[in-house]
Amino acid sequence: MGATVELPVWVLVVVLVLATVAALDRVIGPGLRWVLRRRMERVVARVNARLHRKIEPFRLARRKDMIVRLIYDPRVIEAVAEHAAQTGVPGEVAFARAQSYAREIVPGFSASVYFGFAINAARGLSRALYRVRIGKVDQALGQIDPRATVIFVMNHRSNMDYVLVTWLVGGRAAIS
Repeated sequence: MGATVELPVWVLVVVLVLATVAALDRVIGPGLRWVLRRRMERVVARVNARLHRKIEPFRLARRKDMIVRLIYDPRVIEAVAEHAAQTGVPGEVAFARAQSYAREIVPGFSASVYFGFAINAARGLSRALYRVRIGKVDQALGQIDPRATVIFVMNHRSNMDYVLVTWLVGGRAAIS
C-alpha cells in the first residue's frame, strides 16, 4: 500500500486543471450567476424606468426554462401526439422533433446586451448608411395603448429593416 506511483507531469497538470474547473463550477459558479443575475435585474429596472412599454418578466426567464415550458405545454403535447398518430412516427421521435423546433424558435434575450450595445450599434450603422428621421415613429407609437402589442411588418427584402426598427423603437420597448 505504501508503493510509489509515478505519473508524467502532463497527467498531473491535466488532473489539477480539471479539479480546479470542477471546484470553480461548484463553489464560485453559483455566486457568479447570482451576481450576474442581480446586475441584469438592476439594468432592467433602470431601462424600465425610461421605457413606455416595460420589459415583461417572462422575457427575463432563462432560455432553457422557456424551452421546457413550451415543450411541456399541454397543447404542444397534444399536437405532438396527434402528429405522431397521423404520420405513424413513434411518439419519442415526434417529441424530439418538437424539442428541436422549440430550441430553434425560443429567443435568448439579454437586456444589458440589447440596451447597452445593440441599440447603439444599430444607431451607428443606420446613421452611417442612411439619413434617418424619427419624428413620425415617435408620434405614432406615443398614441398606442401601452398594454397593446405592436407588430412591425417589414416590407423590404433587406435585413437592414431589423436594424432600423431596433434603433427606432429601442428607446420605447424591447423588441423580439
